[in-house]
Amino acid sequence: MDGETNRKWQLEVTGVKKYHDMGYTGKGITVLCHENGEHGGKAMQILQTIAPNVKVIFASVNQKISGGKLLAYDWTIDGVKYSFEEVMEKFKPDIISNSTKSSTYCPERDEKVQPYIDNGDVIICTSAGNEGSDGAEPMYNNGLVIGACQFFNKKDDIRYASYSGRTKGELFIDYVGFMWDWSGTSAATPFVAGQIALFMERFGKISQADFQKIIKPYCKDLGDPE
Repeated sequence: MDGETNRKWQLEVTGVKKYHDMGYTGKGITVLCHENGEHGGKAMQILQTIAPNVKVIFASVNQKISGGKLLAYDWTIDGVKYSFEEVMEKFKPDIISNSTKSSTYCPERDEKVQPYIDNGDVIICTSAGNEGSDGAEPMYNNGLVIGACQFFNKKDDIRYASYSGRTKGELFIDYVGFMWDWSGTSAATPFVAGQIALFMERFGKISQADFQKIIKPYCKDLGDPE
C-alpha cells in the first residue's frame, strides 16, 4: 500500500472521512498544544489534518521536578507566563494534546489537572512514549494515554507498534492512533486529539470519563505490541 492509499484508508477506517463528509471539521473546539517549536508544530499539522478548523494554542511549559515534587509548572503563551489555573480560566481549552513523554512521573502534576478533568472542562491526550513499556512515562497518567499502531500485511491487520509505550496499572485504558507522515506516539497522539475534536463538534462537549464509556464498546483490543 503506497503512502497516499494508506492515508486515505486511515481516514476511512477511523471514521474521519465520514465526519468530514458530514461537515464536521473541529469548528468551535480549542486545542492547547503542550509544546512549542518544531515538534509541537508537526504534531499540530497532524491534528489539523484530522480536524482542520480547530483553534490551536501553542504553549511552552516549564516544569521543574525534584524528589518527586513539582517545584515549577509555568505555561508561556504568546510570551506571557501563566499558571495552569490561569491557562484554564483564560483560554478554556477543550483538549490538551501532549505528544512528548515525561522523564519523571510526578503525582503533583496530575493533581493540578485532575479537578479540570473531573469537572468535564478538558480531555487530555498524552503520549505513551516510544521506548516501550519500561522506558515510557506519560506526561499525565490521568489523561488518555496514546500509543501508536500500524498495519501489517493487509488493511485489517492492525497492531500495536513494537516501540509504543503502554500505561501501567489496570485502572488505565490505552488508546492508539495511526501515524500520519510521521512516526511514533508523537504522531498518534494528535491524531486521536483531532478525532475527539470532531466528536465534540458533532455531539457537544463531553467529560473524559463519559467519552471513555461511550467509545469503549466500539474499541478493538490490539493485544500486546508485536
